[in-house]
Amino acid sequence: MTPHDIAAIIECYILDVYHSRNIRRGDIAIDIGAGIGEFSILASKIVGKYGKAISIKPSPDDFDTLLINLNMNGCDNVIPLNLGISDKPDELNIEFKGKTFESKANSLANVLKTLDIDQRNVRFIKMDIEGGERSVIPSSLEIIEKLDFLAIEIHGGWAAELIPFMDKLGLEFQRVKRRSYLGNAFKSILLHPRQVLEIYKLIKKSGEFPRIGKIFN
Repeated sequence: MTPHDIAAIIECYILDVYHSRNIRRGDIAIDIGAGIGEFSILASKIVGKYGKAISIKPSPDDFDTLLINLNMNGCDNVIPLNLGISDKPDELNIEFKGKTFESKANSLANVLKTLDIDQRNVRFIKMDIEGGERSVIPSSLEIIEKLDFLAIEIHGGWAAELIPFMDKLGLEFQRVKRRSYLGNAFKSILLHPRQVLEIYKLIKKSGEFPRIGKIFN
């Protein structure tokens, strides 16, 4: 497990930076940039057997691990997809975690159409795609405007360009505040001390304590 993966687990399960509490049972939730499945597993447990999670990851290595994690956690309500999301059908050359790979890509609208999912039924999207949001957001506005909640990590300083697109749709944006997720961390420690200790052991074993500074930025 890489330091990047450990940081993602902390973000999802201890700090709840993506505000998973806004997912409801029976929802359709989409995880774009699913990593090794950390948020997809969380969403799967929340939406329950009458809901659905769509887990999208282009990296072949991460996708293999994602499949293992979904299987180990009994996530039968998750649809895993090994592809990238872009503004059109495409072949992408992607660099991630120090590796370069090619991946098929498609627009989010086309993906939902292929899965026979009505985009009006999608309530929650989590998006962390390392700058790819610059093309995905403008091409997905019809879907985004119907959402109740979008949790997005905007890279490369594109917030000033992208947020106005979504402001026009009536979405109200709030930056994740440090006080909020540190409060979530405190609650996690009180409610799940053993699990938090296991994650701490992972961090210590990795020898990457400075890496955890990423979480607090």
